[in-house]
Amino acid sequence: MPSVLPLFCRNVCDRTLLLGVIAALALTRKTLTGNRWDAAGLALSTIYLSWSVGAKFYVDDVARKTLVNENAPYDRFITMATPFNTVLWRVLVVDKNNYRIGYYSFFSDGDTIRFQSYPRNQHLLSGIEEHWPVQRLRWFTKELFSVTTAGDAIIINDLRMGLEPDFVFRFKVGELSNPHAKASPPEQIHTRQDWSRLRLVWSRLYAE
Repeated sequence: MPSVLPLFCRNVCDRTLLLGVIAALALTRKTLTGNRWDAAGLALSTIYLSWSVGAKFYVDDVARKTLVNENAPYDRFITMATPFNTVLWRVLVVDKNNYRIGYYSFFSDGDTIRFQSYPRNQHLLSGIEEHWPVQRLRWFTKELFSVTTAGDAIIINDLRMGLEPDFVFRFKVGELSNPHAKASPPEQIHTRQDWSRLRLVWSRLYAE
């Protein structure tokens, strides 16, 4: 199946390199078999790495052109390969008030990306902007974050990893109060990942 080809190639590269090391250790120096295994693994790894870099540059270009055509303001965007492959890419776009998520597949028709928008809710940090955990997380996420609440807790989400709204890195930094938020010691919020949602991502492989 085409959708598993990149993962298959990566596994083949890793295993070929491992077999090459084992062969080089196990075989005598009079044979070139170990060296051939190493060379094959290195060649496959180089091909896969070259493909990954080229694919990222291409998706960056598609994302940039899509944003220009939409004439929508944004501060920055990044592209990331989705889990276990380099065929389907996730595109994250942020501006002051919102962030947008889109997906691009090399198996889909057309060179445009459809985005879904979500609020960043930075106003929830009013009153605790100078709180050290808030400043540190803004630096750590490179400003690619959103703010949500759970009960009275104010939570900063790193938008770079995870699926909406279940992000991998989430930290409580304050509590809701009147009229402004109240700072609290930082606390990582552990979110149980719903891996069944990966099917929704993979369904985008052939989306138009």
